[in-house]
Amino acid sequence: MKFPCKLAAGVAFPILLLLACPAAAQSSLQNIKQHRVERQFDSDTTTSTRDTTTREAPKRTLSADSTPTADTVCFYEDVDYRGQKTCADDGTARVSADWDNRVSSLKVKPGHSVQMYQYFNHSGRTMTVIGNEPNLVARKFNDTMSSFKLNSGNAQVCFYEHVDYAGASYCTDASAAQMPSSWNDRASSVRVQPGHTVRLYQHNNYGGSSITLTGNEPNLVERRFNDAVSSFRVAKSN
Repeated sequence: MKFPCKLAAGVAFPILLLLACPAAAQSSLQNIKQHRVERQFDSDTTTSTRDTTTREAPKRTLSADSTPTADTVCFYEDVDYRGQKTCADDGTARVSADWDNRVSSLKVKPGHSVQMYQYFNHSGRTMTVIGNEPNLVARKFNDTMSSFKLNSGNAQVCFYEHVDYAGASYCTDASAAQMPSSWNDRASSVRVQPGHTVRLYQHNNYGGSSITLTGNEPNLVERRFNDAVSSFRVAKSN
């Protein structure tokens, strides 16, 4: 009994197909081989993609460290010196495009000060920092800096209009003695450059009651000297 080749090609027994229609059998075997190759290729591609995804390295985030030594200042993208950072040496500079309006905290090398500006050409709002500043949000200068100036020893004391070094600031050195008229009876916290002391006076020309600060003072309210400074003396500590 002979099977039509069309029928034999659909029979489940390959030996019967081979005897009935050799040409159809050969074609069927070629199709089976091609199907296996395609399945293997698909499997290899899927494995390769999975392996690539598994081995993809996570994004690297720079961690905060101590106050910079080789660098004069380090700027951080988050408060409390967290996230990525960029550091700079002495001089005048502007931040790179990817750091424009990105800084939320900074660390300053002892003996230096940093004057930050709102715009690239050292203009707009400005703020001077001596020592470390963990939170520019509280200073209302978060994600604001576009350029800055680094100075060595030019600012030895900074006065702030609110407690915890918040609000506007006025920084100066030992050459000053009187608070500017816009800062008379306005200071609520003070930062002192390491290695210095500052004596605060109630009235102009070192008159009235006074207190001496040997380091940073975040709250003059607790010292009962809030909004009371009219003159001051800066000196090097022994």
